[in-house]
Amino acid sequence: MDERERTAALSQTIFRAGNEALLTNADPELHEIPFLCECADEHCLETLRLARADYERVRAHPRRFVVLPGHETAGVEPPEVVEESDRFVVLEQAGDAGRIAEQHDPRSRAKGRA
Repeated sequence: MDERERTAALSQTIFRAGNEALLTNADPELHEIPFLCECADEHCLETLRLARADYERVRAHPRRFVVLPGHETAGVEPPEVVEESDRFVVLEQAGDAGRIAEQHDPRSRAKGRA
């Protein structure tokens, strides 16, 4: 993995950590929460709205990220698309990028898996 690929993978984990904070602090009465796009573009600041249950479903897998449609190829090596809708795309990282995703997953660390 070169430095560009590592930076892209780490960018995704940073956006995901921000979304974890948004989820924790969101009003429980909100039907949809504004989340940051978790694409590999470190300059992306776009948001998407998801129901809490949709985000929880994505986060059940430490290698998965939610991005806006069209942002799935922002990384060096395109990840696998596991779900698509008109509002969001769920990506799963493999290889070195997937290992970085797992290592930096706050939910995995909390459970002692990483």
